[in-house]
Amino acid sequence: MVADAREWEREKRSTTYSDCPATLLRGLRIMPKVRGRRRPQPRRRPLPEERLVEKRATIRHRVLKAGTIEFDGGAVNCMVRNMTDLGAMLDVASPIGIPDRFTLALQTDRLRKYCRTVWWNENRIGVAFD
Repeated sequence: MVADAREWEREKRSTTYSDCPATLLRGLRIMPKVRGRRRPQPRRRPLPEERLVEKRATIRHRVLKAGTIEFDGGAVNCMVRNMTDLGAMLDVASPIGIPDRFTLALQTDRLRKYCRTVWWNENRIGVAFD
């Protein structure tokens, strides 16, 4: 065993590092090679101007409208939280049982849109209009 990190660097031992104590490896910033795994890269924090960039193709409008998800097996009430020309975000009690493709009906606007599910979580569904 080598007692000093500088001494270890001078000796230029083999690249296995199996006989080198972990404190020396940390001191030299040498990491042993691990087969089949990549070392995790540190996450880069986005710059302030990058965080504010809107990535959607069209502008999102915040709304709060009652709607109905209609499909062959029935209908489910929902609330439209935001909407674009290409899609919407819906609040539902549970997305379980709602098919991937359905019709969204908004009673206040007398609007019916054919939709497909893009994402969902415990009480929200993101849809794209067909």
